Amino acid sequence: MATAAKLMTTEELLAMPDDGVERWLIRGELREKREEVGGKPMTIRNRFHSRLTTRVAKFLDNWLDKQPKPRGAVLSGEAGVRLRHDPDTVVGLTSPMFRQRSLPGRPTKRRW
Repeated sequence: MATAAKLMTTEELLAMPDDGVERWLIRGELREKREEVGGKPMTIRNRFHSRLTTRVAKFLDNWLDKQPKPRGAVLSGEAGVRLRHDPDTVVGLTSPMFRQRSLPGRPTKRRW
């Protein structure tokens, strides 16, 4: 008889160590990506990627400044976002824009 795997929650993901491993939750299932060269963690970003994400965030932020209040927010730098709840889906997005109603009441110090 097959047993169902226990699904992970956002809180359990947040409790994991910040050890350089990229982690996501997809419908409660943990996904990990380990990039290493010579035994050392390797970033997947490069100059082109950094420049492109800066321009996208700038474009979105300039557009957002022209919108009526409440405006929401543009984030960058692999912002952790919960896209779904129960089972949770949590991913890092490069330059997301959020409506004001989607944002928590105030910023958090947590990683996600």
